[in-house]
Amino acid sequence: MTVPSSCVLLSARRAKLLLISSTSVSLLIAVALSGSTYSSADATHTKWIRGYVKDNVGNEISGASVAVTIDSTTHTDLTDGNGFYNTVFLSTEWTVGSSVSIVVTKGSDQTTSSNVTDDTTIQWNNVTYPYEIPEQGSSFGLLLVGAFVGAIAVAMLTFRPRK
Repeated sequence: MTVPSSCVLLSARRAKLLLISSTSVSLLIAVALSGSTYSSADATHTKWIRGYVKDNVGNEISGASVAVTIDSTTHTDLTDGNGFYNTVFLSTEWTVGSSVSIVVTKGSDQTTSSNVTDDTTIQWNNVTYPYEIPEQGSSFGLLLVGAFVGAIAVAMLTFRPRK
């Protein structure tokens, strides 16, 4: 039995079209999947890790020492009057997907935070102490001072010399 040449040509065209279609679909799937996750890749730009340090009631913590570590490279900064810190890592000092460790110290109080680097130039990492820091003031401290001043005023009025 002989197959006409027009059928062979048509089958070859279908096979070529099927191969091109399946390759295109495979390529699109590979591109879509590669964009959805980060791999540990070399960085191509400088990275700024910055943020605010506050206590649990939202008071800014100024003068705190902030140590940010990525890939065993550590940079430090002190928070300003608004609790803001900023550190800069060169492209050779970090990789996408690396862990970021942040240690904040104010006096004897210390807290930590962690995150993972993304491919953005500026990455915000705010740090919140899990409690109120006494130097920053608290409602309990205000009540205690008010009670102390009130007690002194009562004592002065009660024991003042009479005419």
